[in-house]
Amino acid sequence: MCGNTDEEDTTDSGYSSKFGPPIAYDPTFRGPVKSRNCTDVFCCILFVICVASMIGVSVFGFIHGDPRRLLYPTDSKGNICGYGEFVDRPKLVFFDLLTCSKMGRDVESLGCPTPQVCVKECPTENYVYLESAQEEKANRNKILQKERERLICKYGVDRMTRNIQDLVSQGLCTAYYVKSISVAHRCIPAVFKSNSMYDVLQSGNSTVKLMSKDGDKITPNALAEATRYLIEFHKFQEYGEMIFSDIKNSWLLIVVCFLIAVLISLVWVILLRCIAAVLVWVTLIAFFALLGFVIYYTFNTYVELKNSGKENDFGLTPAFAGNFEYYLGLEQTWLAAGIICSVIFVVCLLLLIFVAKKLCLAIELIKEASRASTAMIFTFIWPFVPFLLEAGILFYWITSAIYLATMGRPETYRNVVNISHGMKNLSRIHCNNHNGKFVEDMCDFVHYGDSKYAVAFEVFLLFMVFWLISFVTALNQMVLSGAFATYYWSYNKKMDIPTFPILASFGRAIRYHLGSLAFGSLIVAIVKFIRVILEFISYKLRNSHNKVARFMLKCFSCCFWCLENFLKFLNKNAYIQIAIHGKSFCVAAKKAFALIMRNPLNTVIMDKVTDLILFLSKLMVTAAVGEYSSSLIFIFIFMS
Repeated sequence: MCGNTDEEDTTDSGYSSKFGPPIAYDPTFRGPVKSRNCTDVFCCILFVICVASMIGVSVFGFIHGDPRRLLYPTDSKGNICGYGEFVDRPKLVFFDLLTCSKMGRDVESLGCPTPQVCVKECPTENYVYLESAQEEKANRNKILQKERERLICKYGVDRMTRNIQDLVSQGLCTAYYVKSISVAHRCIPAVFKSNSMYDVLQSGNSTVKLMSKDGDKITPNALAEATRYLIEFHKFQEYGEMIFSDIKNSWLLIVVCFLIAVLISLVWVILLRCIAAVLVWVTLIAFFALLGFVIYYTFNTYVELKNSGKENDFGLTPAFAGNFEYYLGLEQTWLAAGIICSVIFVVCLLLLIFVAKKLCLAIELIKEASRASTAMIFTFIWPFVPFLLEAGILFYWITSAIYLATMGRPETYRNVVNISHGMKNLSRIHCNNHNGKFVEDMCDFVHYGDSKYAVAFEVFLLFMVFWLISFVTALNQMVLSGAFATYYWSYNKKMDIPTFPILASFGRAIRYHLGSLAFGSLIVAIVKFIRVILEFISYKLRNSHNKVARFMLKCFSCCFWCLENFLKFLNKNAYIQIAIHGKSFCVAAKKAFALIMRNPLNTVIMDKVTDLILFLSKLMVTAAVGEYSSSLIFIFIFMS
């Protein structure tokens, strides 16, 4: 019986003696060992200090930060729209979006160099100030209140007595605006929401000819160029609204399907105990059959689209295609999907042929794991604990990051026009302010910054998130390892297994091995952090022409990705050794590495093949729940 086998190291043929001799059989060994000492105490102290520092940083951010600055837009004078004096004006309007394009990518850091004011609602029509001027001229220069109310002006401007031309030329009121939508409370042209307005402006059939205060014609392409940095933001908001709406409308169905998935998973585990071999082969056959059907469907769709000659682009360029229908109408999409699925099919088939003889060992392992899981029913409940811990860590990080990002002082800039070779170049320079009051009327608020500590605090907080997430993963692995080790070395399963093996293993991990968990997770967190730094540098150099530097960055990123995955694999086996023997992290990692190197083939089979089979089992459960949910949706629609 697998469950009654004492600790014994059986090696693959041809193993090297430099990894040490096999572990001798000890009939008296009973794991996990009960006599333990605290391990890696220094790392435990360091972990506690860092967590306390993280809490201190968050408290500092909570005291000095204001999330309203990030969640709501701010006008050119630093007023938060929709709050305080401007509680009835939650939207932000840009006077002249064309000036945004003159800044290029600097607009992301220096802001759009045009006045911005808070308004009640975004414009619902296309308007140019010449329209009102001509209307008043036709009425013998009589001021028309209806026309003046259409103007969008700076705060405190008397638009009822002054000449319209003067209001616009002096920059007190906007020369034009277009029908807009609200994106994160900011008004942007509705061309990004609907293609109809774009077509009207492009064709020239609109009764309103948009012009700037300098008399330049406003084209839809110019608007697109001026606001192209808002396109991606709008897409994210649209997707977010769709996701939120779907969850709101189908939360009951989601809960029902979740419970069904739990029930099917439990039944699947019980079936694995009884007919593991049959289920494993059925799972593999079903996987290859499903993948084969997907390959047929993708290539068949590709051929149909190619023969039809239909270009289903919906009148949009890829930059403006905000839905998946655009890509589903491209024959290249289906060709790429078919090729990828074919490669996956061939690779999986070759892997199956290579490890076919070892599948029996994997099946026996799955049977024993099924027996252990049903013998310790709390193993089905425990996964919710690390899930909730990780969700709490992510929520804590997002909240703290928002406060830290908004604890700086207002930074203001003013526009400067430089003339070079007869060309006017627009730039912005930093201007001083005192106690939050702008010394010049031409100074515009851009963002909150100039904090000595904000960037350092956010970097430290990001590193701590990596460390804490890795720590929770390590804790989960050690707790489960200790519980299953208790089952493995229990000769009498009914008498020797404690009532709550999960809690007993959790207690051992927290009491004795907190430092070892911190040590292993710290190593993984450091590698993760280095990968983030490399990705950040790569992002900054995305427009660089130095191909050698970009290639080296890609190589480094690949190497650190491999290192991270190797460390995760080694750490998992080290935690198993710690859970059984109670050794420190370095000693356990050394023993785990030597054991793996003495049994490389068996390690691959026991780890990767079983992972593959369990992954396929998850796919089958997911497919079953998906089929059931589609049936429920059909029933709901039919009854409606």
